[in-house]
Amino acid sequence: MTDSSGNAACNPTLSSLTTDANGKFSCVLNSGESAPFLIVATDNSGNYAPMVSLATTTPSAGTTSTANVTPITTVMASQAGLSATSGGSALTPSVVSNFEAVVTNVATQLAPIAASLGISNYNPLTTPITAASASQTGNPADAILDVVVVSTDQSSNASVFNLIDGSNSMPIPVAGPSTSNPPTVPAPTVAISEFGQLSALNSNLASALNACFSGTTASARITGANTNLPSTQGGTAWTSLGSTCQTFGNLLSSANGSVPTYMHNGYLAAQHFYGLLNSSSMDVTNGISAKFLAASVMQMLPANNSGTGIAIYDRAVLNLVYTDATGNPGNFITLATYINGQWYVTGNQQSVDIAIRTKLRMVTELNPSPLNGTFSRYQTGLVFSINTQGPGSINSGQPLTAAVVTGPGLPNGGISLIAPDSTNEPGQIYMDIATSITSTTNSGRCGNTGTNNSFECPNYWFTRTNGLTGTNATTLHANPTGPVWDQSASAQSDSLLVAKGATYTFNLYYGGSNTATVTIKKTLLSDLIPATSGISQQWNTLGSNSNNLMSPTGSLTGTLQQATVDWIQNPLATQVSGVNMSVLANGSYGLAQSVPKGSLSIVYNPSVLSGANQTISALAAGSNGSARGLLIALRTLDSSQRDMVYVFDK
Repeated sequence: MTDSSGNAACNPTLSSLTTDANGKFSCVLNSGESAPFLIVATDNSGNYAPMVSLATTTPSAGTTSTANVTPITTVMASQAGLSATSGGSALTPSVVSNFEAVVTNVATQLAPIAASLGISNYNPLTTPITAASASQTGNPADAILDVVVVSTDQSSNASVFNLIDGSNSMPIPVAGPSTSNPPTVPAPTVAISEFGQLSALNSNLASALNACFSGTTASARITGANTNLPSTQGGTAWTSLGSTCQTFGNLLSSANGSVPTYMHNGYLAAQHFYGLLNSSSMDVTNGISAKFLAASVMQMLPANNSGTGIAIYDRAVLNLVYTDATGNPGNFITLATYINGQWYVTGNQQSVDIAIRTKLRMVTELNPSPLNGTFSRYQTGLVFSINTQGPGSINSGQPLTAAVVTGPGLPNGGISLIAPDSTNEPGQIYMDIATSITSTTNSGRCGNTGTNNSFECPNYWFTRTNGLTGTNATTLHANPTGPVWDQSASAQSDSLLVAKGATYTFNLYYGGSNTATVTIKKTLLSDLIPATSGISQQWNTLGSNSNNLMSPTGSLTGTLQQATVDWIQNPLATQVSGVNMSVLANGSYGLAQSVPKGSLSIVYNPSVLSGANQTISALAAGSNGSARGLLIALRTLDSSQRDMVYVFDK
């Protein structure tokens, strides 16, 4: 918190500038300080972008005033020309006046929702917020932050408001300082009264999880388990929970006969949450236990009167965010359903382990003159995760062999995917994109033509940039041919259709049949970040061993059984979650090695991961050379995927 001269405004001894468990901070002003003050809240884990606010009045001696710091105050500051890096010197009289005008306009925009929640004279900057946490239920001002989502409209690059249930037909532009008659944000389709009850459930979940993990180890949390269930039936499940976890277990089951048994992507509660409760990284360490925040609402799904199952009820996608005992962040996503006037944790009630996510990738080409003409770039798209060995992968005795996905931004005929090739993709469980569901190993998979085949291609890409820096990073490059790239003349327009809340249909085929047996609809839970915005994102960098590993003049250019991959953590970027390396001379990747939270290096051994005799490809330029690739996946908390790819193409 800084004043207009750029000096720290708060007395460090008397202030508490680290937020507490309920999101509160306090600042006792240094003697002689006067508003305006720039407030920047940062997340030390790098998983959330900094939030910004502005205190425009100075409380009189002995009194207090409120200055909220939220996504709404952040966008208001942006509309006035302020950001997390502006500094106090940016607080000129005109900027402060613009900010105050924006506050007034945004208060007008949100007035209908505030009124529906019983808030009079709502001010997004100063109306006190009681945040939902493990120890308290959020107040109506906190509910506004659940109902209203701030995002960027891809077509205009303008800041907009959307409703969490997607019921607004068009994004509502956030008012600027000179906006006259700003458009208001309507109340959502989902009854506003449900949000208060949902806040209570979210607090109860956090409280139950904190009790479960407080001072415990995995053996105390899970006291009995069935380890004999095959992966096609969901895998290992707990059979009994320790005393501290009983309340959490009860929240996942209901004695109410109208509430379905918990299931999420084919996993029962005892399977879906088994890995979380059984994780040693969640064990108490040096007296410190893992901590859960109150679940946040990622998306509200309004009831569909013509739907089936839980689709006839209002549903909420919940994000359970936590820090483990060493302070590293993580999250867990599930779903709650509003049945007969009460919220229950039900999971999505879908029987197959499938997912769709947005993806942003940074590609760094290390060969200055590759024969294939590839180049460094940002690229953005969707990733389809269809588990051919998980629950729902066997139907009437027949294996899951193919899928077709349709939805916004995709070709009219959809995207075809086929089961992995066990010979060339040992251990792989997820499907690859192909030209059709009848594609064979050597024809159609990943766009293969029968020679120099590539593998492991679950990603569908919309756009890519000319480069990573300067105008090249904000200029789009034509797409290559093949089924994994948008081939339409309007690829950029297609990408604009891909947005949070969009629905995609998965038609699943079993036993090689050309007739779909199962159909499942999935909702996208995050917006697609444009490729041209990759330059504004935070990324990590390679460590010394990784640089040596990817250098043609380094000491590790030959075929390798294993290699140590390291990286330098950017404090503003998210942590690394996984590592892949190429195992074929054309650069195709092996299986991913998961990375423990907070780690800065990992040993990658493809044979151990796949159970087959695989080696890391050699690195050599020229027509008879060999390509090497290194993929570093980043940990995100919003269901999206983000990764960094370093390649030396021959």
